[in-house]
Amino acid sequence: MQNIRGLMIVISSLMLCGCCPYKVTMTPDHRAIVEGLGDSLPAFAEEHATRHLRFDALYAHTYTERFQQYPYGNAFTELYRFWPNGRVIEKGYVGTRAPIADDGDLFSGCVVGRYCIVEDRIQIELCQVGSDFCWHLITIFGFVTEDGDIKIVHTQSDVGELYKPVVVGPMNGEPDW
Repeated sequence: MQNIRGLMIVISSLMLCGCCPYKVTMTPDHRAIVEGLGDSLPAFAEEHATRHLRFDALYAHTYTERFQQYPYGNAFTELYRFWPNGRVIEKGYVGTRAPIADDGDLFSGCVVGRYCIVEDRIQIELCQVGSDFCWHLITIFGFVTEDGDIKIVHTQSDVGELYKPVVVGPMNGEPDW
């Protein structure tokens, strides 16, 4: 926890120096809320979707091949949680355990964003720290499959990771961004 606080102090200092192009508000649980987040997305979340998301599930993908030498475990699980109002979080943890409701309810350390779906295509906008230690808005593209999974694509060729919905039951955390 000390390392995270130290990193946030460094990042906040850099932002005050003017290197970051966005106004960022830090929350007490270490989330960055970027001014203008989601401005490039349509104002709707799923009104034009032909395939819909589950809001009682966390969409999970576990990476194993890239983490064979990882000192704390041999896998990393990445999660997305979506809300009907177009909000989304991205977070992850070391290991392969099944996601639980707390993973979607506890926002500490997550990346916040917005999303929209048109037909079967999903677009997600998140704010992340780049290699220059400045906040950047990134856009992720993918599609919702017939099975209800999300495939995040990295190129025009539909190559990417498949995120499967894991139903964790009711989650109570509500977005404040």
